[in-house]
Amino acid sequence: MKKTKLILLMAFLALVFCAGVLTAYRCVRGGENWSSAENRWLASFPEISAQGLLSGKSFDDLEGYLKDHFAGRTQLLKLGTGYEMKLRRKPIVSDVVIAEKALLPEAPIPDYRTDWLAGKAERMAARLEEIQRVTQENGGVFLYVSVPEQRTALRDFYPDWMENGMAYYEAVAEAFSAAMQAHGVEALDLTADMTAAGVENCYSLVDHHYNLYGAKISTEAVCARLSEMGVAIDVSGAEIADSGIAFVGTYDRKLYGFSPLQQTLQTDIGEPIAYQRWDNGERTDAPLIDAREGSDAYYTAYMGGDKAETVLKMDAQQTLPRVLLVGDSFTNAMECLLYRGCRELRSLDFRHYTEKTLTDYIAEYQPDAVIILRDDISSLEETGNGNLE
Repeated sequence: MKKTKLILLMAFLALVFCAGVLTAYRCVRGGENWSSAENRWLASFPEISAQGLLSGKSFDDLEGYLKDHFAGRTQLLKLGTGYEMKLRRKPIVSDVVIAEKALLPEAPIPDYRTDWLAGKAERMAARLEEIQRVTQENGGVFLYVSVPEQRTALRDFYPDWMENGMAYYEAVAEAFSAAMQAHGVEALDLTADMTAAGVENCYSLVDHHYNLYGAKISTEAVCARLSEMGVAIDVSGAEIADSGIAFVGTYDRKLYGFSPLQQTLQTDIGEPIAYQRWDNGERTDAPLIDAREGSDAYYTAYMGGDKAETVLKMDAQQTLPRVLLVGDSFTNAMECLLYRGCRELRSLDFRHYTEKTLTDYIAEYQPDAVIILRDDISSLEETGNGNLE
């Protein structure tokens, strides 16, 4: 018995030693800095300082770094995910609700006190009113566009017994709508357009974004409203088709390949329009939709993912308007279609863009139309694209 215990102890210590050596080797050698499964950057090696050592911050940061770069971490997470899904058959794994028709995020139970939401909505509407004023002073029209996020669009796909968060999202929408009307901000809510087209047709079942067909429905609705405001944009040349390439969404990746649902990437097979492209000031002429066979596709196939600034120039369309589109990743799929009706399309993402304020950019660029596109989940968030001046 003692010999068996000794062997097990030695095996355990050897395992810990090997894991430590492999982790150290991986850290020195350098490895992946991005986790596609978790959709986030892994921790960087922390700066060590006397103050950090005394406060303990350096040790906390080092612990986080080692956790992110531990040898075999991905394999262990995949093993744990498989155990939770296949053996325990849990309905929620890695914060993903494995519903019958879709993969959805677990809904939190938030604080939506009326006065608190009204205050946030008031601040946001006042900020947007100022941006609208600057746009109009510089000869353009302004439109705020709200697109349903996947979890609100597919609210009925949650199991009946599970909280879906809609009481909160509806309270947010009501407070925001009232504040926008009070400030006279021109706004378009795409909920009705998506519902009419069928939300199951417009949204990914494995990712938190709309699909390209949903982006087309959104773009057409935006263009119709802009036309009413005096800026005519025609994107009828877009033709959405299935590429046949496997699409792996954010919730797919969290399940490490154990997803019970599969989808394919949608692309635009309409007649292409010649363009020149700049990303973050550098000429790239990169494809708008990267649908290459032989590998899985993420939502980043649209416009190459999030960019601080993208500029598209269509020299053959000099009579068409110049448009500025502001927002986060929901703009990516829209850009792939909206460019068809513009002579120049610029896109800004203020989670990354820091060179100018939005009002300074508008005053310098003087676009014919400014569109701010945000999903309804983040409409009152005051960071990134919610912290516009």
